[in-house]
Amino acid sequence: MKSRYLAIALALTSSAAMADSQIGNVVQPDYSGATGTRAVSSAALEELHYNRDVFAGETVRTPADGSTVIKFQDLTQIQVGHNSTIVLDSFVYDPQTATSTGSIAFTKGVFRFISGTASDKAVGLKTPTTTIAIRGTRVLINVGDDGSSDVGVVDGSVEVTPCGGGSAVTLGQGEAVRVSAACNGAEHMHLSEVPVDTTVASDFDAPSPAQNGSVVAGHQSSVTGNMGANAHEVEPQDPDRDGDKDKPGEN
Repeated sequence: MKSRYLAIALALTSSAAMADSQIGNVVQPDYSGATGTRAVSSAALEELHYNRDVFAGETVRTPADGSTVIKFQDLTQIQVGHNSTIVLDSFVYDPQTATSTGSIAFTKGVFRFISGTASDKAVGLKTPTTTIAIRGTRVLINVGDDGSSDVGVVDGSVEVTPCGGGSAVTLGQGEAVRVSAACNGAEHMHLSEVPVDTTVASDFDAPSPAQNGSVVAGHQSSVTGNMGANAHEVEPQDPDRDGDKDKPGEN
């Protein structure tokens, strides 16, 4: 009987340790209201200031005018836009094999996911209505209040499986799909139709330390996507506005 209780206690301890392991950190210098709730050690909200660690199982939320940027150990980056929620279920980087495994749930809002330096075929992304397999990519994700999801590829490729037993769809550069809360399959659309806001419309460049030890703020470039109903409107940097699939390096 004692051995049984010991086994249960060890299992619970191991699960708790895994759920509260450090997996990355905040790289956005300017704090704008983002908070995190860790799964094990504390149920209290913690402000996500620059360089604060993030943990497996942590839920990250931003207010209506807030945002944050999270970078993992393999340099995978997630930009979390206004009024958004994401759950960092797990993320493990193995430098010996240069591979990453993990699971990340995009619950509500707008996001930009950028693959890091490792092979991320074992990293699974999910929304309330899709599961997403990535293949070294830069992808935009929008999740509505009803769980409907838009997924668009800036570069690389993804495989999107809609809820309701629909067939998986492979997307390449400039392609996107929408999956409604009714789970009636994936509707194809152009990348420019995916709603974004100013915090995820372009790549965020992480800051670098200045000579005096202060932080030199990062900046954003390569605007892509569409400003949706829940987003602040900005002009896309696409002078020709021809809607074609831009080649790498083009706007």
